[in-house]
Amino acid sequence: MSLGLWIVLGMALAVVAVVWAAPPVRRQGAGRLQRRFGPEYERVCARHGGDTTEADRELAARLDRFGHLRLRRLSAAQRQGFVRRWAQTQAAFADSPRQAVLHAARLVGELADVRGFDAGSVETTAEALSVRYPHDVDSYRKVMALAQTLEMFGPKASGDSAASPGRTGEEQPALSTEQLRQTLIEARGLCIVLLRRSPYDGRARRMVAGSADGVMPGQRGPSMRTTRTSG
Repeated sequence: MSLGLWIVLGMALAVVAVVWAAPPVRRQGAGRLQRRFGPEYERVCARHGGDTTEADRELAARLDRFGHLRLRRLSAAQRQGFVRRWAQTQAAFADSPRQAVLHAARLVGELADVRGFDAGSVETTAEALSVRYPHDVDSYRKVMALAQTLEMFGPKASGDSAASPGRTGEEQPALSTEQLRQTLIEARGLCIVLLRRSPYDGRARRMVAGSADGVMPGQRGPSMRTTRTSG
């Protein structure tokens, strides 16, 4: 074999060695992580300016950190307690939409904590949730973000089209009752997901829907629309 062919062969072997020495996330590419994280992968990728390598690195680290988490089982009493509190929260929406959304956010946060996902901050908890519920974690962020806004600007931030200064001295955003209602629907979907015993458990949905006949205040019809839920 000529010297030139030996050089080409040596270069090819060096390339193969580099590829197999690379971290697993690079060998597997975006495919595995993209399939696992779905919309969360797209969100992280967009945050990195479309850099899939950085997105892969972040999500692989997230998987290493939270992939071991296992759902803590809820007792029958705990499950019934959460369902009862959801019914009270939903029923309160007609008279006090702001308070209902705040209570819903606290209920979701407590339920995530009890199931084993509380990681300190809202965003870190969202990251933990995203490993198991990538199609629902965006709802969690929306619910918590709006609740933080309501807490920041005080009681007039809900159902009041007239903005007024909040605690920070800034002008509070005008939040319509419909915006608050949609947020409560997002919270309802999260409660259903977090109350499930397994991805195939339909009882949680029936329990939550039956707790208040499944109808949101101000809405006609047998049931309210929910966000997409994943197992």
